[in-house]
Amino acid sequence: MVAICTNTTIGKALLETLNEALEAGAITAYLAERMQNIFEKSIWDALRHKSKLKVVIHVSFFAFFV
Repeated sequence: MVAICTNTTIGKALLETLNEALEAGAITAYLAERMQNIFEKSIWDALRHKSKLKVVIHVSFFAFFV
């Protein structure tokens, strides 16, 4: 699974905000990690259940043995 936090504008903004809160001592590292995990899960759930765009990846079995 690709990390949404590091690859999207909103994810990067979340990480910056969490880092600032960590540096200021407003939250713990555990809470920051938990918030990031909740964000990731909610985005993936929304993409899985609410997106009309479906992607199918076909891989040639032969390609793995060349």
